[in-house]
Amino acid sequence: QEAHSAPAMAQSEAYQQQLVKAIAGVEISLTEVSGRFKLSQNKSATEQQAVIDYLQRTEQPGTVWRMMQSLPA
Repeated sequence: QEAHSAPAMAQSEAYQQQLVKAIAGVEISLTEVSGRFKLSQNKSATEQQAVIDYLQRTEQPGTVWRMMQSLPA
């Protein structure tokens, strides 16, 4: 998900090892799962188009493009 920004997030090896030591495992029992797409439906058409344009240049453009195009006009 963050491959495009990973180079900017490069840290020293020592710092990375400190982060690895701080990782804690958590187990959560789920009773329900629900999903929701947040695709800027509450934004103007101009703002939606700006989001579409940005996502086409980054992330997973094909999938995002199809999802954004399915929004009601």
